[in-house]
Amino acid sequence: MILRLLKIYILVFPFVIQFNAYSQEISTIGENEPFALSGNINIDQMFTSTLGTAENYGRKPYAYFLTGGLNASFYGISMPFNFSYSNQKLGYTHPFTFNQFGIQPSYKWLKVFVGYNSFSFSPYTMNGHQFCGGGVEVSPKDFPLSFSVIYGRLLKAVEFSDTVNTIPAYRRLGAGGKIGFTSKKVNVSTSVFYAWDEANSNLTIPDSLEISPKDNLSLGLQANLKVIKGVDWDISFGNSIVTDDIRSPFAQSRKFLLGAYSGRESSQAFYAYKSGLNYAINNGSVGVAVERIQPNFQTLGAYYSTNDFENLTLNATNSFMGGKVNVSGNFGVQRDNLNNEKLFTSQRGVGALNISATIREKLNANLSFSTFNSYTNVRSVFDVINATSPYQNLDTLNFTQVNQTGSMSLVYTTGGESAKNSFTLNVSGNTSETKQGVTMDKPMLFINSGIGHSYSVTSTKLAINSSMFYSGNTSPMGKSETFGPMLSVSKPFLEDKIRLTITGAINKSWLDGKQQSFNGNTRFSGAWTPIEGHRVSLTGGFSMNRSFSGAMPPRKELIFSLQYSYSFSKKNIFKQNEKQPKKDE
Repeated sequence: MILRLLKIYILVFPFVIQFNAYSQEISTIGENEPFALSGNINIDQMFTSTLGTAENYGRKPYAYFLTGGLNASFYGISMPFNFSYSNQKLGYTHPFTFNQFGIQPSYKWLKVFVGYNSFSFSPYTMNGHQFCGGGVEVSPKDFPLSFSVIYGRLLKAVEFSDTVNTIPAYRRLGAGGKIGFTSKKVNVSTSVFYAWDEANSNLTIPDSLEISPKDNLSLGLQANLKVIKGVDWDISFGNSIVTDDIRSPFAQSRKFLLGAYSGRESSQAFYAYKSGLNYAINNGSVGVAVERIQPNFQTLGAYYSTNDFENLTLNATNSFMGGKVNVSGNFGVQRDNLNNEKLFTSQRGVGALNISATIREKLNANLSFSTFNSYTNVRSVFDVINATSPYQNLDTLNFTQVNQTGSMSLVYTTGGESAKNSFTLNVSGNTSETKQGVTMDKPMLFINSGIGHSYSVTSTKLAINSSMFYSGNTSPMGKSETFGPMLSVSKPFLEDKIRLTITGAINKSWLDGKQQSFNGNTRFSGAWTPIEGHRVSLTGGFSMNRSFSGAMPPRKELIFSLQYSYSFSKKNIFKQNEKQPKKDE
């Protein structure tokens, strides 16, 4: 009887909270503006022409993009709506939709999701996946509890075709909820998410593709605790039960969540967690964090799940000389193959140091250095088969890789109120070495550098930017270099209603001193704002690419883009239409 009452309490309690909070907020509805409307619309048309050849490199000669949004507010109730549409296609059929329409009406602490939206409960349950359906988010102000629920379609069904490029998929639905509690020292939330494929939604997928209908139940727990003054503890835990094929029979041996969830023969359970302590000191902080995600961990509420690794990180920050010098550093180690089931195991160590300083009022500098060490032990499958003891062939193939990266940047500004000059210098380098046993491969070196100058005139708003870039790398394949300048001029006219910009860039590349390619492009853009809220822009560009190695024929391309955008914001619409009394009345 007590258990039944507890279940009823869990089901009814959120609705009681919603009813009570709503009755408290509705009394202030007259304090808001009666009706307000705002929105924007963007129409972009792109024309592409490749000169000298009929090939257009996979692009349509004409493409258009239509995006926009509308937000209507009625006595504080906000109803935003957004959309996007285009005639562009990626060349294959996929289970995702790019032409989307969604609306998120809200009123103070209540928000509703209708149409295409994305949602996140926790990193290990629903995490940023797009869905088409509905949802509600309730977070009353000055109230410790909040909750949210969603339901919708995650993927549309895509039939298999051997004549058209397709990514076959079953129709996938999902539903979930989250409850949170917040106080001055505790912020905790728990979430549950369930996703399932409809097995009958697609009967054209051949078994050879090994694509089967799945389902997934995932649970998440997140918390932030203020242990003592200056010490915060962050916790995130997830448990995910994945059935690889929902057509497989139920299995008595597959019981999860203390027997409350019955799985099938293809069901497996995984867990993941992350925990970190952070201690704030006078001018900085010190922290430690550990994260572990089991091999094959996944949730259907996320597009991608990184798994099979364990991290341990340390970090520290501090500032000196009244904040003029800031120093931060971190160190971490990572390893994979947690179950020792792979033929190779990797261990990595990462360290980084960053220093930023204001040397003088007009001179700023930034220095950073990081090192990455990776150790990999690879076991040949034949070594495993032929080994006569577990200690044989332990170091058959051992790889050690060391990467080091350093960068420096300087910014110096001069000038006064009438005109300003800014000089920048950026240099970054990276080295990579690989060692197998006692044999050290030839190290690889990468260098990127650039010097730039910016000049602006306050009265005319003229801006001139010039820069010179160099990129080079040395590897066993040879020495590759790329070098080139860039110039850009921008100026507004007619009281900033028209802005014109001209940009030009050239770069050449060499391999072992022999020129490989030449690339040049120029771009002109003009933006016109005739009246407030309306903007018309025209962009034209010409690019020329030439390869001296004969790998590709010369290519010349013209691209024009015509865009119109309109944005507006109308407040107190009803009051503005009311007849205003004369001054002498």
